Amino acid sequence: DQFSAAEKVRLWRGLSASYYRLGSRADTRRLWKQVAAQQGKDVNIRVSLFQLAKDEGDDVQMQEALDEIEKLAGRDSGEWKFAEASRLLWMFRGGLAGKESLSEARHRVQEVRQLRPDWSALLRLEAEILLVDGDVDASIESLKSSLEVSPGEPRVIRRLAQLLTLRGRHEEAEQVLDQLSAAQQTTSDERTKGLLMERNLNIEGARKAAAKIVEAGSKNPSDHLWYARLLSKAGQHDQAEAAARTAVQLAPAGAENWLALVQLLASQGKTAAAEAVVRDAQLSLPENQL
Repeated sequence: DQFSAAEKVRLWRGLSASYYRLGSRADTRRLWKQVAAQQGKDVNIRVSLFQLAKDEGDDVQMQEALDEIEKLAGRDSGEWKFAEASRLLWMFRGGLAGKESLSEARHRVQEVRQLRPDWSALLRLEAEILLVDGDVDASIESLKSSLEVSPGEPRVIRRLAQLLTLRGRHEEAEQVLDQLSAAQQTTSDERTKGLLMERNLNIEGARKAAAKIVEAGSKNPSDHLWYARLLSKAGQHDQAEAAARTAVQLAPAGAENWLALVQLLASQGKTAAAEAVVRDAQLSLPENQL
């Protein structure tokens, strides 16, 4: 065999990371199980297998991983308590257990925080439990702590921005999204950030964000209506009208697109043009949408 045991483990870990990013859970599990078989005392790989099973809602695989964690580390270990808290939350969310399971999960997390206060996965789990329990502000603080320990986690950044927006903390949400690298940013992230800029009255920044999305070839009529609204706010009325007409062209069956165009023209005092659009809409839309 050309590879040593240690080299195989490094290879399997590297491949599994790639498969995980690609969303190939079956291949990820296969390789992690090979690592677990080779590394008989590695508790962390069992925790990873547990989390993978939980993400897939596989109770059998979850329990198998939990049992292995218990055998290796015991029930007093942070790893077992973390996994058990995660399982209890999963059961509560699935309607398989009552409110007492959520309280127990929260208690387990608090116990582990005494052992490993800087464990980012634990802080994310705590945030989930707090959110399900209705404590949005405390969940936000846990996610902030997670990012302090492990900066640049895209899923955590997006979740934190979402919760901050929910609480009306738009400036903070925009600042959090700034933590995404250029490579991590998606069109959805750019749209969210642009909408936050608009709420924060940074119309020019929002307009640039919308322009970037539209000029990249967006086929979403909502993007073009958003761009039209921002152009109108910036006093660029002809460009705003063109953007709104593009939205209608992209989705002529959408009554909301026609309505937005009519409202835009009316706000600009273009009464005749607005009336013409109403006539066009009557010809294009089914009767039940008029």
